[in-house]
Amino acid sequence: MFISCVRFFNQDFPFIFFDDIVSSYDVDHRARIVDVIAEDLQDFQVFLTTHDERFYSMLKSRLSDKGWIFERITGWTFEEGPKRDVDALRSEQIEWLIREGDAQIAGNAVRQYMEEWLDKMCVKYYAYTLHKRGPKEFDRTLFDLWGPFIKRVQGIRGNFFKNHVENQECYERLRTHDLLNYYSHWQADPYEWSGMGDVEYVFQEFLEFQNLFCCYSCPKVLKYDHDENRLYCTCGGQIFPSV
Repeated sequence: MFISCVRFFNQDFPFIFFDDIVSSYDVDHRARIVDVIAEDLQDFQVFLTTHDERFYSMLKSRLSDKGWIFERITGWTFEEGPKRDVDALRSEQIEWLIREGDAQIAGNAVRQYMEEWLDKMCVKYYAYTLHKRGPKEFDRTLFDLWGPFIKRVQGIRGNFFKNHVENQECYERLRTHDLLNYYSHWQADPYEWSGMGDVEYVFQEFLEFQNLFCCYSCPKVLKYDHDENRLYCTCGGQIFPSV
């Protein structure tokens, strides 16, 4: 009824605001609300707030490739109001979703987590990613990012790839494991999703892979000097373990 009223009375102002709407419904209706927002409100500018972490994850899984912007309120002051940061999935959020036990939601979150990390690293390490014409110009799949990133890393000075990546089990498993194929795109058929054990397996292997690009002396992600084609860390310590 609310959406119908908005459609009727707001014909010259296609804007709609939802404030924590799942608090008024049983949790069983969250998926249907996500469907309505994803499928029936394309002609609206939608602004939505929620405290429900699972509802948020479901929305992000369904809408992240449709031009939506996701932010988290990370602080608040009386003088300046809420502080917002563009959201990126954190490992503890994935672990929480895995504990929740829904393999499809957790699998989607793992895919987004890997894509977001690889996308940032491609920019940081100057890895060229495929340009796509048209409305999907900036739509990247997991493999659109994985391939260029690995190719870029292979060319870094000092045999970094050979000495610190190629011989690692996590890289070999991610590179060759068929399960990774399931995470390159969202799967509409629920029978094509792996079980929760598989989701957790891929996530843990990817966390190990991430650690290969952190400084050995501190937890910072290694920086890349494009001019000298080398990796370094601002801490000044030993950045790689001994080969």
